[in-house]
Amino acid sequence: MDIWDYVEAVLVINMDRSVDRWQAFQRSVEGLIPPERLHRISAVPGVELPGYGEKPWFRKRTESKARQWAGVAGCAASHRRAIAFAKQQGYRRVLILEDDAEFTPAWQQGQSFVAESLSSLTGPFLFYLGYHKPNPHGVQLAAQQNFSLWRTEGVLTTHAYMISEELYDLILRMLPQEGPALWPWVARYRAYDTFLRAYISTRSDVATYLVYPTLINQSGAVSDISTAEGDLSSMLCRRPPLPLTLTRRLTSPLRALKIRTNSLYTLTRNYLLGLPGLRKKKR
Repeated sequence: MDIWDYVEAVLVINMDRSVDRWQAFQRSVEGLIPPERLHRISAVPGVELPGYGEKPWFRKRTESKARQWAGVAGCAASHRRAIAFAKQQGYRRVLILEDDAEFTPAWQQGQSFVAESLSSLTGPFLFYLGYHKPNPHGVQLAAQQNFSLWRTEGVLTTHAYMISEELYDLILRMLPQEGPALWPWVARYRAYDTFLRAYISTRSDVATYLVYPTLINQSGAVSDISTAEGDLSSMLCRRPPLPLTLTRRLTSPLRALKIRTNSLYTLTRNYLLGLPGLRKKKR
């Protein structure tokens, strides 16, 4: 089976100034993505968004982290552009990539397994072809040769995920357009990948899937959009998802409530004090 029988377009987020990066990406996917399915989405520079550097969201405690928060906002706005484009074009399912995505050697073999999985999926879903730590919890639905399909609670990173048309309107409604409203959204939800995990994947009408092992990784280069630096290789999940135990299922509503309560607290605190300095990730 061929994945392109079930995915109508590949949308690649890329900065206008990063011509070399776009050209390098095109070369890297020759023979992997049909050229007519490949579309470039112009990424949003967060520092150019209205309200950047202004109160109430940018204050003394934000200091040198202001550009990183701009990157977070730009990333969210860029993915919104991609989803809006998919809806405008009438695509039923799309694969959204960031331009630092790298197809693994397992792609040629794994894509047919993904295609077979997609052939039976209906309704609103996210389907991740790459993801980072922490290891997600999930239930294995199918396995074939070296690959397995999992339904999970949600994962982190958005460098390589498929989305169905049933989710377009929901995300476009919850994620503001490119204007001042993006800053309170960032102050509450923080980042696009955490928003998908905590507020979209937790909905009872939305399914979140992933394939293990990952078929598309990140290069580890400095992101043009978020300005975050790798070594991303240390963040890759090199083992299958953890079992979704009965205890975790029963406590899921409590975790969801905690996330929503904390987000309102975070929004209020950030309004009063400004966006904080980002915590350094533990190695």
